[in-house]
Amino acid sequence: MGVSKSFVTCIRYDGIEVHDMYCDSLTKPEPVHDFCIGRECPPRWEASSWSECSRTCGEGFQFRQVRCWKMLSPGLDSSVYSDLCTMADLERPVERRPCKSPACGPQWEVAEWTEVPDKTVMIPLLRKRLKYEENINKEVFVWCRN
Repeated sequence: MGVSKSFVTCIRYDGIEVHDMYCDSLTKPEPVHDFCIGRECPPRWEASSWSECSRTCGEGFQFRQVRCWKMLSPGLDSSVYSDLCTMADLERPVERRPCKSPACGPQWEVAEWTEVPDKTVMIPLLRKRLKYEENINKEVFVWCRN
């Protein structure tokens, strides 16, 4: 005997679950309570909030914890083995999803020192490569006078 409660998630137009801030809080439905009088409450999946994106720029991933829960008695809700939710044919929420932060800017990368050939007026001492998004590379040379 107990009470099971539905939970509400914010779903984007393409079926992807997103943070609640993207849905209108005024139209959020109230959870539905199912009183399990004289019977066991069914198990349910519960998911934590999504983590921050794993990368501060470019593409990364967000993670969250997903656990199977069950009301064992009124007022006693407990995490139970995932098999209980799986055997109840409940679809497990995803634990990882891709995220995209603003594009990464260029970054300096120091190359190996190059030999200084004789008899040159201007010679490259150091070569640096700038990494841009989408595999665009540019080389920058540092010159010195002989």
